[in-house]
Amino acid sequence: MVNPAAAEVEGTPISGMPILLAHEARSIIVLNLDERPGYSGVPNTLYTNVRAILVFGDAKQNLQALLEGLGG
Repeated sequence: MVNPAAAEVEGTPISGMPILLAHEARSIIVLNLDERPGYSGVPNTLYTNVRAILVFGDAKQNLQALLEGLGG
């Protein structure tokens, strides 16, 4: 899980769950289908992080395109 709300917001279905500290990264690329909340219904505050670059759509296709753009 990468939703900082798990550690920052009490009383949600994800409160207290272990998370990767992606929100603490200098910069991060988020590949996701859309910005709607997932199964928990909790909005992902990572999406409003100024250091996050959001790439919406099919994650596999977008990752392949990013890698090709980088010459990989």
